[in-house]
Amino acid sequence: FSFDIKDFYLNTPLDRREYMWLARDQCTAESLAYFGDRLHFINDRVFVEVVKGMYSLPHAGRIAQLRLEDHLAEHDYVKATHTPGLFRHKTRSSFFTLVVDDFLVKYQDPADAAHLRATLEMQYEITVDDTTQRYLGLDISYDRQARSITITMPGYVEQALTKLDVDVATICRGRHDTPAPYTPPSYGKTEQPPVTDTTGLDPSAQTFIQRAVGLLMYYSRAVDTTLYTTLCRLGSQQAKPTRRTRRDTDKMLAYAAAHPDGAITFHPSKMQLIVHSDTSHLSETEARSRLGGYEFLGNTTDDLTTQNNGSVDHVSGIIDCKVTSAHTDEYASAFVNAQRASNTRLTLEDLGYPQGATPLIMDNATAQGVITGSTIERRSKAVDRRYKWLDEQHRRGIFAVTWLSGKYNLADFFTKNHSAAHHRAMRKVMLSPHNPHDPKGCVSYGRSTLRTTYRANARTTTRRLQHHGHRGARDQRPLRYHRTPHESLPSSARARVLQRLTRIRPTAEGSDRHG
Repeated sequence: FSFDIKDFYLNTPLDRREYMWLARDQCTAESLAYFGDRLHFINDRVFVEVVKGMYSLPHAGRIAQLRLEDHLAEHDYVKATHTPGLFRHKTRSSFFTLVVDDFLVKYQDPADAAHLRATLEMQYEITVDDTTQRYLGLDISYDRQARSITITMPGYVEQALTKLDVDVATICRGRHDTPAPYTPPSYGKTEQPPVTDTTGLDPSAQTFIQRAVGLLMYYSRAVDTTLYTTLCRLGSQQAKPTRRTRRDTDKMLAYAAAHPDGAITFHPSKMQLIVHSDTSHLSETEARSRLGGYEFLGNTTDDLTTQNNGSVDHVSGIIDCKVTSAHTDEYASAFVNAQRASNTRLTLEDLGYPQGATPLIMDNATAQGVITGSTIERRSKAVDRRYKWLDEQHRRGIFAVTWLSGKYNLADFFTKNHSAAHHRAMRKVMLSPHNPHDPKGCVSYGRSTLRTTYRANARTTTRRLQHHGHRGARDQRPLRYHRTPHESLPSSARARVLQRLTRIRPTAEGSDRHG
C-alpha cells in the first residue's frame, strides 16, 4: 500500500524564522480580513514573519525531510545502507520508499504496516491507498491469477502532445512502427552514406525539440523502453539541432502518438540480477560508438538464453572516448553496464535479496576473453587505465562475464535504429504482454517475427548455402557459388530460385530449415 502526507512542506516549523516584504496586491482578501489592523502597509508593502515552511522557500524541502527522518528514527525506522530514499525498520519486515511525501510500503506482516501507519499519524495527516493503484504518476495493476505486476501511464502521451501543441491527426498519417528513420546498411561497400545535413534551426525549433525530449524521457525510462534510444540520440543533438533533428523529432512524436499506451510487466523470479551489454561500433557521428544495456530480474541457475522480464534499468549512450576496435567498444560498454548494475545489486541487497555472481552477457568473444583472462592481448593504455576495474569484479565473483550469441542479446535493441519489422517484434518482447521465458521473440511469435532475423543472419545464411567458393583473403570480390544448373537461367528466374533457396522457415525448436 501507499501513503501520502498532506501539506508536507506547509506544516513544517522553521528552525529559524524568515522575513520578507509582501505587496498589497499579493495579499488575498481572506488574509486582509483575518489580520485586519495588525497589517501596517508602508508604500503598499507589508513586512511579514514566516514561521512555517512555504512554497518557493529554498530550504523548505530539506527542513521537512529532516523533521520526517528524525521522527521515523525515534521509532526505529532507518535509512538503507546504500540506497537513498529507501527505509527499513530495525526489527520488523517493513520497507518503504520515500519520494518527497509519497510512501510505497513493502511488508509481510499486517501488524508491521499498521505500526508504520500509526507512527506517521502521530505527527502528520496522511492519505492511505490500500490498493496501491497509483504511485509517482505510474498506474500499478496486480494480476493475482497470472502473478504479475503491470505498470502503465495512461494518458501521459496525449498530455505531452497537447503541451507541445502537436496535431496528432497530421503527424499520424500512415503507419508508424519505428520511432526513428531506418537506413538499411549497404553490405559489401567499404563506406556507408554520410550524414551531410548541417543546417541549423531557429531558437523556437530548438526549444520545441528540448521540450519533446524532456517530456517523454521519464515515460520511456519508466514504461515504454522502445522510445528510449531515439530520445537519447535526440538529446545528444539538441544543443546544435539541424533540420534532420527536427524531422527525427516529428517521427518520434508520430510513433509515440501511434503507440500511446505502453505497459511493462514484471513476473515472479528468484530476484537475481541479469545484465545484457552490447555496442554499435562507430555508428554515431565523429567516429563515436553507442552502447546499450538491459537489466532485469531472473534466475541465474536457468538457461540464460531463454529468460526475459520487465526492465529494471536500461541504458543507451555514446561512449565518451574514441576507440580503435570493436572489442574495445564492447569492453567499454560492459564497463558502463557493470557500474550501473553495481548500484542495482546494492539496492536489491538492501531489500533483502542477496546477490550471487551477476551474469553480464555480451556477444563479443574477444572482449569477454580479455575480461575473464582467457585471451591475452596487447592492451592499450586506455583500456588499462579506464576499464580494468571490470576484470577485478569478475575475479572477485561479483560479475560473471558470459558470452552468448548476438541473437540472444537484448541490449542490441538500445544500440542503433532498427527496421519497422524488428520494432514490431521487439515491442512484444520489451513491453506487455510478453512471456518471461521467451528469448528476443525470434521464434515463439511466429513467422512474421522470425523475418526480423533474416537481415541479421543474411550473410551467415548465404555463406552456409554457398559451397565455399571464396578464393582467399586477397580476393576482395564477393563470395560466389560453384557453377550449378540454375546459373544458366535468365537473371530474373535465377533471382527467384536463389530467393527460395535462402528462405528460412521456423520450426518448433527454433532451428533454421532451408526450403
